[in-house]
Amino acid sequence: MSNRRLLRNIAVTASLAVAATTLGSAVVSVAPLRADEPQAAVSAFDKTLLEIPDGETTEFYQKRLEVLRTEFRARPSAKPAKNPFPFVDLSPEQRELAPAIATVRLKLADNASLTQPQRDEHFRAALDILSSANDLAALQTLLAQEKTSYKAAPNDKTAERIAFVEQTIVNRRLVSVLQSLSKRYADKPITRRDPPTLAPEEEAELRSLGSELVAKVKTVEIPFKPKRAVEDWAPVAVSYLDIYDDIAPQIAISFKKELRDVLVGSEDAERRKIAERLSAEIRREELPGKELKLEGVLADGTELDWESYRGKVVWFQTRPNFGTLTPFASRKDDPQIAKYKELYAKYSDAGLAVLEYNNVLKAPPKNVEHSVPEPGYPILSRRLSAEAKKDYVDFANLYFLQYYAQAILFDVDGKVVSVRPTADDLEKLLKERFPDVK
Repeated sequence: MSNRRLLRNIAVTASLAVAATTLGSAVVSVAPLRADEPQAAVSAFDKTLLEIPDGETTEFYQKRLEVLRTEFRARPSAKPAKNPFPFVDLSPEQRELAPAIATVRLKLADNASLTQPQRDEHFRAALDILSSANDLAALQTLLAQEKTSYKAAPNDKTAERIAFVEQTIVNRRLVSVLQSLSKRYADKPITRRDPPTLAPEEEAELRSLGSELVAKVKTVEIPFKPKRAVEDWAPVAVSYLDIYDDIAPQIAISFKKELRDVLVGSEDAERRKIAERLSAEIRREELPGKELKLEGVLADGTELDWESYRGKVVWFQTRPNFGTLTPFASRKDDPQIAKYKELYAKYSDAGLAVLEYNNVLKAPPKNVEHSVPEPGYPILSRRLSAEAKKDYVDFANLYFLQYYAQAILFDVDGKVVSVRPTADDLEKLLKERFPDVK
C-alpha cells in the first residue's frame, strides 16, 4: 500500500460522517450547518430508539437503521478547524447516535438473509462510524468478539473481519495523533523537512503504535489469505511508518530499523525486498557527517568529475521523471522555490553548485526536453550510468532515491550536511561559508 493511498484511506475513515450515512453503495455527505441555520431538536428525538434489541427481523433492523440515519443527517455536524490535516470527527450530537447505528449495522452484517457483499458493506460501515466517533473501546470489544469467533471456528471471512478491525484501530490511533498536532500547528505546514515538536502523549502513542506494528509483522497471529483485507502486515507497517517520516522522523527510522531486522532473513521474497528498501532508507538517513562520492555519467555523455566540486557547497537534487521540474522542489508551486532561486543567484559565483540526478532507468520520451532543463544544471543520469561499461554505484537503490524529489546537501569537503535540507538550511550554511557575499 502506497503512502498516498494509505493517507487517503485514513482521511476517508475519519471523514465527516460519510461512512456513517452509507447504505450499500449510496453515500450521503453531511455538510456543516451555518451559524444562522436552525439546529436539529435533538431533545425531541425518542432515545428509546437507541436501544437495539436482539432477535428481530431483517426488515426491523433496516427500518431502524433508516430512522437513525435520518436523525443523524438532521443533526449539526462538526465544523472543520483550520489545520493541515483534513480529518474531522463527528459532532457530539452525531456521536450520540454512533453506537446504535454501529449495532444495527453489525446485526445486519450477521444476517444470513442478506448477500455477502451487503453484509460486508454493513460491517465496514459499522467500523467507519465507530472510528469517526473515536470509540476505540467499542472497536477493541468488537475485535475481541471476532477473535473469539475465529478461535471457535477458524475461517477466512472472520479472519478478514479481524484484519479490517485491526486496521481501523491503527488508523484511528494515528488519526488522533494527527488531529492533536493539527490543533497545535493550525497555521504551520508540517513536513519531513520541518517536523513538529511532539507532546509527550503524542510521542508515547506513536512509539506504542510503532511497537505494535512491528509485533504484527514479527508474529502471524491468524494465518489466512484474505481477498480484501491485510494479507501481510509488512507493507502496511511500512506505509504507516512512512507517515511517521513527516511528523516524527527519528521515531520513524528507529522502527524501520526494527522492522528491517525482522524481515531481512525472511524466506519470503517480498519481505526481503521490503527489508532492502528499509536498509536503503536507513543508509540515507545515516549519511550526514559522512563523505559520499558521487559518480556516473552525465546527460551529455561525459563522466562526472566529482573532485571538481571540492570547495563548493553542492545541492544534489533527484529528479523522478523527465519533466522540467525545478531542481529545488518537487512541485512548481512550492513556496520555497523563489527562495532557492534567490540563493542560487546570490551564491553561485561564490561556490554554490547544483547537480541533478535523474533516477529513471528507461529512455526518455522523444517529446520531452530532458537534457537541458532550465536553467541548465548538470544532470547525473542513472540510465546512462547503468548502460556504461564501468560499474557505477546505483544511488537510487543504495539510498532509496527512487520516489519524489529528494535532496542531499554537501559541504565544501564533500561530506553530507543534510538529507532533509530546507531553504533555511541552505541559507544558513551559505552565510557561514561565504561571509563576504552581501
